[in-house]
Amino acid sequence: MKGRSEPIPRSSCSRRTSRKAAPYSPHTLRKAEKNLRDLGIFSSIPVVEAKSLDDDGHLPLTIYVADRKRSVVGGGATWSSVEGVGLEAYWRHRNLFGRAEQLAIEGSVGRLTNGGADDLEYDAHVIFTKPDSFGPATSFSSTIGAKQERPETYQFRSVYGKVRSSKNLSETLTATLGSEVS
Repeated sequence: MKGRSEPIPRSSCSRRTSRKAAPYSPHTLRKAEKNLRDLGIFSSIPVVEAKSLDDDGHLPLTIYVADRKRSVVGGGATWSSVEGVGLEAYWRHRNLFGRAEQLAIEGSVGRLTNGGADDLEYDAHVIFTKPDSFGPATSFSSTIGAKQERPETYQFRSVYGKVRSSKNLSETLTATLGSEVS
């Protein structure tokens, strides 16, 4: 793999791509590219074939990667005739410790124009995600947050925490196990 300003740990590469000499397979190549893209830290991942065979008669492939920006900030606004004005914002950091970990701080507030501070609805949380945490094709995430919901008939306030682990069983099936406490 080439094109990075810092090396990818060998464990992340070997779990996401095949380094063994094997017969050429477009499906395997697309799968390796998808696995790298799913990490969320690369903006492009072109694969280039060598112009000639190596000494062992294999056709070397080189994967060039370009890193996405490590930090991103975003936001938005909504308006509803029932709920009023709402705002949301987030900050995300990709590749936090160099193994594609992600940290996100997200928040939203609604009903800004419908009454006072007691009528606000909000949700603020921090999410940490670590891919390949328990082996290939797995991920772990933990969330901690606080929220308030204020429908017309009741008020709900909560501080919550979530943990979740998932494993990709195939290209179309993922198993997830988690727990939430509030």
